Amino acid sequence: MFAGEFRSGSTLYARAFAPAAGVDEDPATGSAGAGLIGSLAQRSALSDGEQTLRILQGVRMGRPSLIEVGAHTEGGHLIGITVGGFTAVIGKGTITVPDR
Repeated sequence: MFAGEFRSGSTLYARAFAPAAGVDEDPATGSAGAGLIGSLAQRSALSDGEQTLRILQGVRMGRPSLIEVGAHTEGGHLIGITVGGFTAVIGKGTITVPDR
């Protein structure tokens, strides 16, 4: 779910729920942000070029996150999407996949 005005440079407020996947609410969902700006960019009347958004998420659950997303369109077609923001390492690990 999201609220706000879609115009390049604006900030949207979003919430992401996935209880079927064991996630009651996600405080920062970059993949959802990519899908959101891609969908909005394809459906909007904005001119070709780069559109950017800030997505504020996780506020209600006490874990505020700011995700920056961008969409590039040319000739009315979506060409590329970027997702970014600042992060903090909270864990580290290694996974070993055996040869078959």
